[in-house]
Amino acid sequence: MLYIIGNGFDRYHGFSTSYSDFENFMEEWSKSLYYEIHEYWNFNVKDGRWCDFENDLSTFDSSKIYRDCASRIQDPIDKINTCLGLVDKLYEGIKNCFISWIKNIKLDYDSKIILLPILYPKARFITFNYTLTLEEVYYIPKNEIWHIHGSINDNDLIFGHKEKEKIEYSYSDETGMPSNEQEMDEDLNRSAKLPLVKFRKKTDEIIKQNNVKFNKYNDLENIYVLGHSLSDVDLPYFRLLYELNKNAKWNVSFYTEKEKNYLYSQLKKIGIKDLKIKMLQLKDL
Repeated sequence: MLYIIGNGFDRYHGFSTSYSDFENFMEEWSKSLYYEIHEYWNFNVKDGRWCDFENDLSTFDSSKIYRDCASRIQDPIDKINTCLGLVDKLYEGIKNCFISWIKNIKLDYDSKIILLPILYPKARFITFNYTLTLEEVYYIPKNEIWHIHGSINDNDLIFGHKEKEKIEYSYSDETGMPSNEQEMDEDLNRSAKLPLVKFRKKTDEIIKQNNVKFNKYNDLENIYVLGHSLSDVDLPYFRLLYELNKNAKWNVSFYTEKEKNYLYSQLKKIGIKDLKIKMLQLKDL
């Protein structure tokens, strides 16, 4: 039996792990960063707060950062260096703020509210959450849990969007450096796109690097997906698990009817048959 845990699981327990919670944290953590990133990103909001932060990292406006650096500075090299400094500051600021937020999330150790067969001796867990809810609230052994995108115990975490932005370098000079004004301008344009590249969640690479680990999750009879949105960026993981477990029954939690329909369509997208899907709510477990 395999449990796949998403952020909805933590939120169901009342933990402050929503994107709106992250927005509140950033606003207090660094007001200058909070206001600066709104110059270059367009975040979707619900009830006035962020609702899809990771996917919205793909909305970065590289053309604006290019124009800002190109119009304010004369020297081509200074333009590139200024742009690199700015995009690095934005990237490091968001990354460090995100990690700091995760490490500051408080868990309620008496909040075990889901009565699952979770202590089933052969159960294993893949969690997309960075928190230690499974370990510290449900007392699941650490060796049964895979934090696929990292946890609060790590110095780096995997998060981001799915859009690919390929940056290619081609210079006439054999030194591998821009040697004329046009090439310097192209270099500036490439530099402005770096946040799009750095904030892409490289799902394909994660799968390749963990191929042996994934292959151990095979021949399962039941897979429970609890509180996961099945977003497109993470769908390759689920497609691989389906390929490894063609006969497994998928038990997937939903919160609203709208979400139920979306999750169902995502499961169908990766090839899971109707008879193998059971939709449920966390409150019914």
